[in-house]
Amino acid sequence: MDFISTGDAKNKQGIIPTEEAQKIIHKINLKAFEGKFKVIIIWMPEKMHLNAANALLKSLEEPTQDTLFILASEARDQLLTTIVSRTQLVKLQLLQEEEVAERIMSDYEMGRAEALDIARLADGNFSEAMEMAEHDKGSGSHEEAFINWMRLCLSPLKTMDKLLSWVDGMAAENKEHQKQFLGACLRVLRECLIVNLADGPLVKLEVTQRVAVQKFLPFVNVNNIDAFSTELSEASYHLERNASTKILFLDLSLKISRILQIK
Repeated sequence: MDFISTGDAKNKQGIIPTEEAQKIIHKINLKAFEGKFKVIIIWMPEKMHLNAANALLKSLEEPTQDTLFILASEARDQLLTTIVSRTQLVKLQLLQEEEVAERIMSDYEMGRAEALDIARLADGNFSEAMEMAEHDKGSGSHEEAFINWMRLCLSPLKTMDKLLSWVDGMAAENKEHQKQFLGACLRVLRECLIVNLADGPLVKLEVTQRVAVQKFLPFVNVNNIDAFSTELSEASYHLERNASTKILFLDLSLKISRILQIK
């Protein structure tokens, strides 16, 4: 049995090129000397270039004998409908926080509290949890960075020098860290809104984490949460398309400043 893995879970900026599709087609046409099946695992097929996806359609529709395709996707809605129609959907549930935390503690010799912070932030996404553990970016550090950023955004005319310095520092980080930070900001905002509206078992913040965001709670409400979510999501979208990070984060900061004024 031959396993061919295409794509890279950590290379979320990348696109699977047409050349990879041609390599797959060549591989599956070779005769297997050991084992019966050839198994092609395409990791994150939504990253395939349009030409690559079209090149694989014939092979997906009529695979050679004893050939199996496994498409492991994180965004099924981004796949071509012609590809989806040729596959059988198997949904995998998100991992439990305890499961992710146990693996982090085992692999990275990390304390339980910090591992749980990362597991909560990853929200069942094991790859994201591993990336955060590798970069030692638990939710505590993200929360602190988020609150510091919000302070600068609250009155940008008074804090412009510090805000520009913050933008320079964020622009110097790699894109994966930047996207993790924006994702963490969205999750912190979600928790703040739940604390304001429910303050029940749905809240995932620990006591110490609630203290960290306590003063920010009045700035999150049902009238501005959609605006927060839209701007942060669009910023992440443009990051994936290699927007200028300095311009992006400065523009985002000024937009956040206006959103913070919404009561």
